Amino acid sequence: MPQPESTVRVREIMSSAAITIRPDATLVDAARLMLDHKIGCLPVVDADGKVVGILTERSFFPEERGVPFSTERVAWLLGEWVGHLDQLEKIVEEVRELTVAEAAEQRHAVSEDTPLSEVAAAMLQEGASHLVVEREGAVVGVVSKHDLVKVF
Repeated sequence: MPQPESTVRVREIMSSAAITIRPDATLVDAARLMLDHKIGCLPVVDADGKVVGILTERSFFPEERGVPFSTERVAWLLGEWVGHLDQLEKIVEEVRELTVAEAAEQRHAVSEDTPLSEVAAAMLQEGASHLVVEREGAVVGVVSKHDLVKVF
């Protein structure tokens, strides 16, 4: 008789307790918090502690995107087009005081009982390296691709 498959749940591998940030904090505040705690993301929570988004290391770095209606590719940094990377310092200076709300990504959260197969599928679908783990709408942790590797 075959053995039942063991299903690993998020609670077994997630990082907890998550360090969070409010939407009205600046990106400078967020960067300092991430560096001080050596973490790759911050769940963004409102005054009631409910998740409203996530800020990741990727939020701080330019990402190459296609220019709409063109074959040209340029860098995109926190809502600003950077035609040439030599403009990067100027753009960084302009966005330093943006709020976390302006840079945070919307992403669905998972529960502590979510099987790893669903977490992996969500990360692939959303192009995410981190997902917020919730219990009744409150943040209880974060699960990352790094955490998934721990299973192996």
